[in-house]
Amino acid sequence: MSKLLQKPRRSAYIAVTFRILQENSHYVSICPELETSSCGDTIDEALKNIRDATLLYLNTIEEQGERERIFKERGIKLYPVTPRPKKIGIKAKFDEVVSPSILPISA
Repeated sequence: MSKLLQKPRRSAYIAVTFRILQENSHYVSICPELETSSCGDTIDEALKNIRDATLLYLNTIEEQGERERIFKERGIKLYPVTPRPKKIGIKAKFDEVVSPSILPISA
């Protein structure tokens, strides 16, 4: 089937948390919901790197057909539209940066 005749892939969204901690002169970043991690020399670099690592992980589990199982096991909800920000309480330690994030994925 030509690309022009293929159905476009729908988009969905997930909400995750990125946590960044300083370790010596570097920053370690993690996404606890998906157990991805990365690092950077600055907070901004660590945040960009964890976002990239998490998106790469999401693409990989989609290609392997494991996304539905992993999302179910970890309680990750798919949203059909971009979720509106709510007042959310995220507990952070005094030495960490916490960033809630909405990520687009194929539905």
